[in-house]
Amino acid sequence: MPFRDTEPRDNFLLSGTFLLSCLSIAFFKLTSWFSSSGAFIASNAQNGPNEITVQLCAMILLLIAERFCPYTSRQASIVLVAAASLQAIGSFLLFSPVHGSEQSAFTALILRGVGSAVFLLAFGKLLGSIEPSKSALAIAGSEVLVGVLPLFFTSIPSDAVSFVSASLPLAAAFCLIWALEKTVAPENDPSPITRAQLRKIPIHPIILLILCALSSIGIALLGQTLQASADQLYRYLIIAVNLLIFFAYAIWIYGLKRNDPDTLWPFLMVIIFVGLFVYSSFSSIAPGAASGLLGATRRTLMVFAWVFMASIIYQQKLPAIPVFCLGQLIISQIPSTIASFIRDNDLQIASAHQEISATILTAVMALAVIAGVLVVVYKSKVATAANQHSVPSEIALKAVIDKLSERYSLSNREAEVALLLAEGNTLKAVAENLTVSLDTVRTHAKNLYRKLDIHKRQELLDLIEGELDAGK
Repeated sequence: MPFRDTEPRDNFLLSGTFLLSCLSIAFFKLTSWFSSSGAFIASNAQNGPNEITVQLCAMILLLIAERFCPYTSRQASIVLVAAASLQAIGSFLLFSPVHGSEQSAFTALILRGVGSAVFLLAFGKLLGSIEPSKSALAIAGSEVLVGVLPLFFTSIPSDAVSFVSASLPLAAAFCLIWALEKTVAPENDPSPITRAQLRKIPIHPIILLILCALSSIGIALLGQTLQASADQLYRYLIIAVNLLIFFAYAIWIYGLKRNDPDTLWPFLMVIIFVGLFVYSSFSSIAPGAASGLLGATRRTLMVFAWVFMASIIYQQKLPAIPVFCLGQLIISQIPSTIASFIRDNDLQIASAHQEISATILTAVMALAVIAGVLVVVYKSKVATAANQHSVPSEIALKAVIDKLSERYSLSNREAEVALLLAEGNTLKAVAENLTVSLDTVRTHAKNLYRKLDIHKRQELLDLIEGELDAGK
C-alpha cells in the first residue's frame, strides 16, 4: 500500500487506556492460568481440554448470533458482565474445597468456557478499533503481566484460591468495559468484506501462523506434552521473552516512528524458531530447560496472531468481531481442541521412540519456520521494489484531488491540504509548506473530512488510492 498514516501519536504507554487494556487481557488469561498451573489444580477433572472445547462451540454460536442480532453498546456491556459472572461462578466451583464431585467440576468448566468466548469477542472489538501501534503495545504489555503476576499469586493461601480465581474475570470485565468506552466509537453495521480488502491481506504470514499452530497437533500425536511445569525457571523464561517482545514493539513504534507492528513478524518467528530448535537439540540433555523455553516461546505465536489480526482489521476496516474471532478459532481453538481430543482418547502414534520422534518433529518445524520466513522476506522485498515503481506521480495525485474537489465542492485550500497529506506530509509539515498555523491546517483538514464523509487521515488515503485504482 503506497500510503501510510504517519501522524504523530500521543504517548499511549502513559495513558489509562493502555493500563486498562493490559489488565483486562492479563486478568482474562490468568483465569485460565489458575486451572492449567500445577500449583492450583483442585479437581480430578480434565479441565483444560473440556474448557477449550466448550469455548470453541460457544464462540461459533456467538459469531452466528452477532451476525444476525443487532445490539447496542450498553447491551454488549451487560452481556460481558454476565459472561464474567459465569466465569466467576465456574472458577469458584472449580477451586472450592467443597465442590465435591466431578459433575460440579464439569459444570464449572462449561460456565468458564462460555464466559471466555464472550471475552474473546470483546477483545476483538477493542483491539480492532484502535491504531495498530496501540493494540500491539497493549497485547505485548498484557503478556508481560501474565508472566509477572503469577509470581505473586503463588503465595496465595490455598483457602483463598477460589476467591481470587473468581475475582479475576470480574476485574477483567470492569477493565475491558472501561477500555471499550474510551476507544470504541459508536458505529453502524459494518459493511461486508470486499474482494479488494481480501486481496490486501498478506497470505504468507497467515500460512506461517497456521504452520506453527498445527505443531501442537503433531506433538499430541507423538504423545508429548510441551507445557512446562509451573517452576521458577519457566516463569522467568516467560517474563524474559515477553519483555523482549514488548521492548521490540516499543522501540519499533516510538524509537523508529513506525505504525505497522505487524511487520515485525520475522522477529517473532525467529523467537519461535529458537524455542523449537533448542527443544529439538537439548531436550535429551536438559529436558526441563528445553521444555520451559519452548513453552515460553510458543506463547509468542498468540502475541503475533493477535497483533496481526488487530492490525489487519484496523487497516482494512474489516468487521472486528467476526474476523478476529475466526482467526482465533483457526489459529488457536481448533488446533488445541484437536490436540486435546487426541490426548484424551489415547490416539497417539504407537512408537518405542516417541521422544526421538518429537525431537525430530520440532527440528523439522524449526527448519520449516525459518525457511518460510526467508521466503516471505524475499517476496516482501520483491513486492516493495515493484511498489516503488508503481507509486503514483504528483500529476496522478493532483488529477485525483481535482476530481474529488469537483465532486465534493472542496475549496482551493482544502484541496491543497488533501494533496499534501496524500504525499505523506504530517499536519505540521503541511502548515510549514502552506505558511499557515497548525490550527488553521487542522480546521481545513476537519472541513475536508466532513465534506468527504470520512473521519481520519487513513480514510482519506484509502479514498485516494481507490480513485487511483479505479482510474487504471
